[in-house]
Amino acid sequence: MTMHQLRQGVRAAAPAVAMLLGVLILVVPVRLGQGFIPTPLFPLAIVFLYAVYDQEALPAPVVFAIGIFHDLIYGGGVGVWAATYLALQYLVFTQSEYLQGRVRHVIWLAFAVAATMVGLLFWATESLLAGGWLPFWPLAFQWGVTMAVYPFIATAFFWLRSRAAMDVERRAP
Repeated sequence: MTMHQLRQGVRAAAPAVAMLLGVLILVVPVRLGQGFIPTPLFPLAIVFLYAVYDQEALPAPVVFAIGIFHDLIYGGGVGVWAATYLALQYLVFTQSEYLQGRVRHVIWLAFAVAATMVGLLFWATESLLAGGWLPFWPLAFQWGVTMAVYPFIATAFFWLRSRAAMDVERRAP
């Protein structure tokens, strides 16, 4: 295997690895604000960003597999996170023509709307599986924190993509 092939493999695996790391961060006991602030839902932002800007980089089977992994290590209903991630990805795919070329603030608003829609779907599904209405405000607070840190996640996303593009340009003959 050449160094070029290795780089291509790493570049192709990066979106899945980023989403997987986001899931792992959710289960690590991170104490933000002395435990008062919930950990942002990084995988949700990662699915959204790749669905908007690079649809082929994070295919649905990978999103599904990581969602099932999330369900298994988080202890929720198996398939709920997988369905949530796939619903978000599908929702963004259906709006991709509108989202292409929009300024970042519009994309942030689209993330807030899409995340709210799939968040309500997630909450309703988990409530159904629990046999009664689960408390809504803890999830709403976590969703709000996720929307608040989305610009930082998006900035890191664009920075990493620009670094990868510079690496490709530098290596081109």
